[in-house]
Amino acid sequence: MYKIVRWLKRNPSLTQEEFKQRWLAGLANAGKGGSPIRKLVLSFSTGEVALGGDASPFDLMVVAYFDHLDQLPQVLSGAAADELQPCGDSLIDVDAGVTEILADETLMAAREGAEGELSRFGQLKVARTVYKRNDITTAQF
Repeated sequence: MYKIVRWLKRNPSLTQEEFKQRWLAGLANAGKGGSPIRKLVLSFSTGEVALGGDASPFDLMVVAYFDHLDQLPQVLSGAAADELQPCGDSLIDVDAGVTEILADETLMAAREGAEGELSRFGQLKVARTVYKRNDITTAQF
């Protein structure tokens, strides 16, 4: 399974609540048929700001899951694109740009030899990458 993860900033003219409500309303009206997206996960920012920051780095994270890499062109166009960004550019800060990644997601238990890596209690190892921002000191980090 593959996924696209997008981080978006809201249009500065909208409050966080307006942004969320309008995004969800637009998603309800998005194209339903022919989309290869199997699952769509939305995570709206609470508005909290990390140490040393003055604004949230994003207002929405959209994660779209699909089965095969050859479906990527379909995911990025047509009905599927409406699910990724249901109101076009009207709700986002186009000057902030869109941060986007494509990832291959495999369940540990589905990997060959996984039974040797996971105990019978289903331990899970989480890998996390953290980057220090340039505008804070190492002590603040």
